[in-house]
Amino acid sequence: MVMVLVRCAFAVAICVVVALSGVCATAAAAESRNCASLNSPPLYTFIGGGFHMQLAIEYPVAAQEATLSFLLPKSFFIDEAEAEQLYRMEIISSDTSHQGTSAVVVKDVTSAYTPLHMTSQFSFDIEAPVFKVSYSTNDVQLSFKLLPEATALDTYLGPISPGGAVDATAVKARLVIPIHSRYDTLDTTTPFSLSGFVLGEAAYVNRCLEKVELSGTSDARCGGTHFASSASKSSLSDAQLYHRCVALPVGLLKDLPYVYRTLMGLLVAGAVIVILAIR
Repeated sequence: MVMVLVRCAFAVAICVVVALSGVCATAAAAESRNCASLNSPPLYTFIGGGFHMQLAIEYPVAAQEATLSFLLPKSFFIDEAEAEQLYRMEIISSDTSHQGTSAVVVKDVTSAYTPLHMTSQFSFDIEAPVFKVSYSTNDVQLSFKLLPEATALDTYLGPISPGGAVDATAVKARLVIPIHSRYDTLDTTTPFSLSGFVLGEAAYVNRCLEKVELSGTSDARCGGTHFASSASKSSLSDAQLYHRCVALPVGLLKDLPYVYRTLMGLLVAGAVIVILAIR
């Protein structure tokens, strides 16, 4: 009887060890995978089009603090106050068929970080944009840091205290900010077109964000080491999912007289309506 109990206890112990080994191996594999993502380039994409869009830049989940840097062409501008108020940070699925503009958001983790801090060489206000600033590019930096008490990323990095599960399916995160475009060139040769005037812009130019650089420090669970990487338009090939360029409307010089006359006509018509209504 004693021998039977000993054998049962031994068998149970083996099962427990095997089970724990499997859990640890799974957690270690997931954690290793997330730490390895520190070397991934900061893929980026424009979301939407026209004059009001969003810019999404990916960064590794394992980043304790990070700074994203890029030279923004004069075709675009970011309202610093707007960006710091309306940004969001998301965990996204690593499913290769759902990336970039079609990324699947797994979790919003904005509250896990300190408020976004933006610095730029030139400042813009969406309510009072300045279009005649003499520059070709604007040096922009976006910085953030994981809060010490945050637990939102424990699912993907493993808890600071052992015992929790690690999810190996979501290993990327992204920062999404509002961004705007503007007329940066004037077409002086295209003739006036009534259909283009009524239906919208008839001429466009292609403008791109050429490169994004990422640097920072990894989470302590990934060694707390410095990391750096970059992504450029020329080095990224998946244009179907990642839109590094957008078609922006071009102002047509020969439309201006018609625009002026139309506005004056509307002004006169409005004044007549008001006068007749008063009488």
